[in-house]
Amino acid sequence: MEFLTSIFSIIILLVLFMSPILVLNFLNKRNLNFKFLVYLILGVISTMALTCVFAWWVDTSNFMLLAHYGYNIDGMGEGETYGNVLPENMERVRSLRRSVMGIGWPLKAVFAFVTFSLYLIIVYVLYFVVKRYRANNKH
Repeated sequence: MEFLTSIFSIIILLVLFMSPILVLNFLNKRNLNFKFLVYLILGVISTMALTCVFAWWVDTSNFMLLAHYGYNIDGMGEGETYGNVLPENMERVRSLRRSVMGIGWPLKAVFAFVTFSLYLIIVYVLYFVVKRYRANNKH
């Protein structure tokens, strides 16, 4: 179960990192004015959506893993909540429990988006630096 949730998380993360490059490739095939502005708008929308999906999935998969390991989230005491958890899974369950406590996935998505928004600019600059470098070396 943990393997499947990790694979799906990695896929979403890879799509998140590839989305600005895909948007740039899409825009370069079009003859548009204000490419940077259109790139920012499309990049922000796609990044925001994928960041929300990723944050939601990480939170949801942690709850799924807790249920898989036998943790009772509605339990009233430690005996009820950890009653069905096998001793060898106890440390992993405590780690998962700590990760779902605190701020929720929407706030985690906002923090991730703010951090990731700089990546949009870096990809744009690197894309055109590489493109100019290739164009200059062809001559």
